[in-house]
Amino acid sequence: MHPNKPNQMTVLPNPQTLASHKLVHQKVARPRPHPNPQQNPQVSIPKVASTNLKKALLESKGLLPGPPDQVSENTTNSLIATCCHLTAEVAAAHYDLQRAYTFTFIRHPYTRLYASYQEDMWQHYAVLVKILRSARGWSEAELADRGAVEGEAASITFTEFLTMVGSTDTDTEDKHWQPWFLEAQPCLILYNYIGYIEDMETGFQIVRDAVFGDQGREVELSKAGVNHWSRREVVEAYRQVSQSVLDRIYQNFEDDFVIGGYSRDIECIS
Repeated sequence: MHPNKPNQMTVLPNPQTLASHKLVHQKVARPRPHPNPQQNPQVSIPKVASTNLKKALLESKGLLPGPPDQVSENTTNSLIATCCHLTAEVAAAHYDLQRAYTFTFIRHPYTRLYASYQEDMWQHYAVLVKILRSARGWSEAELADRGAVEGEAASITFTEFLTMVGSTDTDTEDKHWQPWFLEAQPCLILYNYIGYIEDMETGFQIVRDAVFGDQGREVELSKAGVNHWSRREVVEAYRQVSQSVLDRIYQNFEDDFVIGGYSRDIECIS
């Protein structure tokens, strides 16, 4: 047993989520008037928290390679990223894209990080190495033993995950927990709508009506990104994190907190 192995009282991942992979990211309404959005291409960042909406966008462009129920989530995400991901660089080079109906969703950094810990961290061997190096002080010789590293995956605590996130340059973070501000670039891209994942039902309806309102297209909100944990569980997990680690997380995600109007008080997590 490694000397820094956590005890039984620490917050550990739900074993049922170790093999799962879900895409989420999002937030509340800031609609801007836009004439005839259906006549323009629809552009969004890839992780819009609804696979069905992404498939509908692809289908409307003739890019869906088969019946929606037969196209995998990974294929959908790859195609969306290729055809419809509006970056600040593309927006600057092709100003006419700003006539498109653009939207994105923001999510509370605290709940987004907890989701990443429970669902996404386990898929990345390099992330496990970074956590064991930064949070447990493993030597390079220890980290060279892949079996030992993978053997520690289920014991990595939420605090250790946040320690790694807080000590990593935000520009090089994994996309699953990179600050939303860096991905969405709201100061450089004029979004017609910014929604909250906490009120995804409302946001989905607004985007669906704006994009497909006059086409009679039925698009249901997919539930793949629904959380498997309660607010109480998330709050309790953060209560076990030291203030110094929380301060570092806030420093890295301050823009997300400010733009989304989120409180840094863990008791206010919704």
